[in-house]
Amino acid sequence: MAVTPGSIYADHHFRAPPPSPMASGRSPDITHDLQSALRVPKLVLPDRVFSRKKLLQDPPELDFRSLESMAPESAFEILDSAAKVGCFQVTNHGIPGELIRSVLAAGGGIFSIPPEMKAKAARSPEIPWGFEEVHAEEDGERQGSEEFVWCHDDADFSMQMQRFWPLGYSNFRDKMGKLLDDVGDISGKIIEHLEKNINRRPCHEEDEEEEGGSNICYVHKQWPNTDGSSSYDYDVFRILIRGCEFPHALSVHFTNGSSTFNVYSKKCWLSFQPRENAIIFTVGDRLQLFKCRSGVVEGIIM
Repeated sequence: MAVTPGSIYADHHFRAPPPSPMASGRSPDITHDLQSALRVPKLVLPDRVFSRKKLLQDPPELDFRSLESMAPESAFEILDSAAKVGCFQVTNHGIPGELIRSVLAAGGGIFSIPPEMKAKAARSPEIPWGFEEVHAEEDGERQGSEEFVWCHDDADFSMQMQRFWPLGYSNFRDKMGKLLDDVGDISGKIIEHLEKNINRRPCHEEDEEEEGGSNICYVHKQWPNTDGSSSYDYDVFRILIRGCEFPHALSVHFTNGSSTFNVYSKKCWLSFQPRENAIIFTVGDRLQLFKCRSGVVEGIIM
């Protein structure tokens, strides 16, 4: 086959550009540009990830005994408050204080399990239940907290914990089961009443195709430290990283006589003193979705 010789004419598309004029190496403009390009920009970073501002105000209270007689306007006030601060307190709930204290006392014994047993029962991507430790070193002092995540419906995990804690686990499981029954009744009635008062189809009808839920309990132990502000940082990061591990409508919190309860959201950092014998409800992702569809609230991170 014959080969056609290349064109004898120059290809102007690939012609080299003309040489640039030579500039003096001492040009102040070039020196300034090079120095500016190599200089690391000065960044002003905040000293904290979250605002120091704490709104000291009490969330609304829901008297459980008067739930049936609650007017629709009151139900909307509860939802509006959840849109702002993400929580409300429930008084006169009927759960015996002795039962709550006995569960807290039994739960405290979990953390006395030897470290090697805790390591075997640590949380993992495959098993979401068990022990988790959040800690850090600051000024040579150990700070942080410890959690135990317990599932009521996992028989294998329950058998494992029975081997690790033979003297106390059965007592903890039985007392926690009784408390979960009472909490489930209260939570179900609250959600049902709120749905009824805003004329909306109940959430369980929408989710009947989804997998059935389980009762999850977080037992939290805060390590003592001299600087309370540091522990707040670790708690916030833990909450945000954990996010919505388990889809839920409401979370119930027993404060054990704590003088301060903190709720973190996109809009504010709410800090208040819980009412005596009250239990605190925070909004979960399922109730957020329910309220967003109703045009009440957008995005609360709990």
